[in-house]
Amino acid sequence: MDIIHRYPLQISLSDNMLFIDDNANYAPSFKGTLAQGLIAIEMLVNKRALRMIVDTGVPISYIKRTIVAGLAPVREVEDFNPLIGPFKTYTYRCEVNLIIEDLPSLPSYHQEFGILPVRLESILSMLHFDGIIGIDLFKRYRIQIKDGKSFLPPQGI
Repeated sequence: MDIIHRYPLQISLSDNMLFIDDNANYAPSFKGTLAQGLIAIEMLVNKRALRMIVDTGVPISYIKRTIVAGLAPVREVEDFNPLIGPFKTYTYRCEVNLIIEDLPSLPSYHQEFGILPVRLESILSMLHFDGIIGIDLFKRYRIQIKDGKSFLPPQGI
C-alpha cells in the first residue's frame, strides 16, 4: 500500500519515527510537489537548482554527472536498481540547501551523492528530474507529507 499518497504523515529517521496524523499542524512548505505520481523537491546542490525525486527506499542519493564534474570522488559504492540491476558508482561530497517557500534558507550541509547510471539518468532527464534524494533527507530533517506536498513541521527540523 502506498501510504505516502494516501495518508498525511511525518517521517524522521533521526527520531526513528513514522507518524500518520490527519490533524497535524503544517508549516510553510519547501518546494515539493507531486509529479508523475512521485514526490519531487527542489534543492540546491553545489549552488545549482535541481529537481529531485524523493525515494524513501534509496540508501544512496544520486545526481547527474554534470553536477559533480571536476570534483574528486570520495568512495566507490555498490547499489541495485530494478531497471538496470546491480551497479557500482563513485560518490561525491556536495553542498546542499533545501529551497523553502516564504522562509530564509536553512544552513547548507554536505552530503554524498552517487552518479546516476546512464540509462537511469536518461529516464529521469525525460521526466525533467536531475536526480534522486534518498533516506539522507529523512536522516537530516523531520519531513511532513500531505496531499503530495512536502512540509517542514512547525516544531522544527
